Order: sequence, then C-alpha cells, then structure tokens
Amino acid sequence: MMRGIQLLILIILFKVCFNGYTKETSQVQNIDNDQLFVEISKNLRCPKCENQSIFDSNSQIANDMKFKVNELINKGYSKENIYNYMISRYDNAILYDPPLTVLVIFLWTFPFLILLILLLTLLIKCRKQKLNEFT
Repeated sequence: MMRGIQLLILIILFKVCFNGYTKETSQVQNIDNDQLFVEISKNLRCPKCENQSIFDSNSQIANDMKFKVNELINKGYSKENIYNYMISRYDNAILYDPPLTVLVIFLWTFPFLILLILLLTLLIKCRKQKLNEFT
C-alpha cells in the first residue's frame, strides 16, 4: 500500500515537473499566414544551433521562437514588426541577412586596413634602406 502511494506521488510530481515541455503551438489561421510563418522562420537564426534556422531546428529555444512568431502573426503583426521584436530580444545576429551598419563595415574593412598600413610601412622602410645604401 505504501509503495503504491509513493508511486502515485512520483507520477504526479513527474507530470507537474514536465508539464511545461508539452506546450502545443497554436495553428496558423490561414494560408497567407502559413506562408508568412515559413518565410519568417527560415530567415531567423536559431540562437542555440549553428547555421540553422528556427524553421529547421528542433531545439527548445527554436520551438519557443516559432511559437512566438506564430502568436505575433495571429495578432496581426507585420513581417517587419516581428523581425524588430526578435531583434530587440536577440540582437541583429538573429537575422540571416543582418542590416549593414557602420560597425559591420568597420569589422569587414579593418583587416584590409591593417594589411595596407603594414605594406606601406614595409615599402617606406625598404625605400629608406635603399636610399641609405646609395649615399
């Protein structure tokens, strides 16, 4: 009898603890919204997975993000509003095609600038050395 009560308590605790992981996503309301959901989901990067969209990922955070995208679509949010919402939560890195900012331009050009400076320094040093050899 005592063993049956312990088993019942264990089953109840298990159900209570893992109840949040069985959350079902609500269905998209119409075909246009379904296409919008797929497009947005494929353009959002999964924060946990490498090089995978939330559409392709099965991680918990990707499922939560898909649920949120679906919820926002059903509330009538536009694609831009949904992207802005996700950017405000996860930064620009969440987008597969992030906007071009001054920081991005600097990060892409900085190595070339350093290389150019080093080459110019080397060229100036070689010319000075050649001039010193001739005099």
